Amino acid sequence: MGGEIGDGWVQGDTRAYGIEFGARKLSGRWTGSASYSLSRARITASQQSFPAPGERTHALDATFIYRLTDQMRLGAAFTATSGAPYTRFFAFRCPAVYCPPEQDAPEVIGFNEAAGAQRAPAFASLDIHLEREGELFGLRSGFFVQLRNALDRDNRSAYIGSIQTCGEVGGQDCSMADHFEDGFPFMPLVGFWMRL
Repeated sequence: MGGEIGDGWVQGDTRAYGIEFGARKLSGRWTGSASYSLSRARITASQQSFPAPGERTHALDATFIYRLTDQMRLGAAFTATSGAPYTRFFAFRCPAVYCPPEQDAPEVIGFNEAAGAQRAPAFASLDIHLEREGELFGLRSGFFVQLRNALDRDNRSAYIGSIQTCGEVGGQDCSMADHFEDGFPFMPLVGFWMRL
């Protein structure tokens, strides 16, 4: 790469490696697939090495479709992954465990811990699908019902910051709260399709 890097920017590289296993059944009354991957991805920059933000160490995917009748199918899809790395930061206030205990200690804006040192909660989602095919006005059509996130897991997504509260300045009775965007909730869906 040519050119100068401006102030506040550093060069880095990402190295990723892993292994994946999978199996599929493509014909018969029921079909399905399953795959598992184990992977690592690390970023090196400014003589530091830390997990890449998109790294999911373990990932499992599985799908299943069963033909109940010639016109009706029942299916399911399951996905589970390890939590993604994130860097804990305190956007508005210096947490007590890092700040001087003086009563008049100034607030610090944008304090953060080591890069990628934390892991978000694991992700797991099950979707269920029931579909009936037929003909309407001479055209191939179908009606379906889906249950998205049928297990109603929280599945918190992007990390948005942390807050630490203490009973008194410099006190030991502190609690940490990491905040994430809400994940996709349990949701039933009903739909119709027509092939023109």
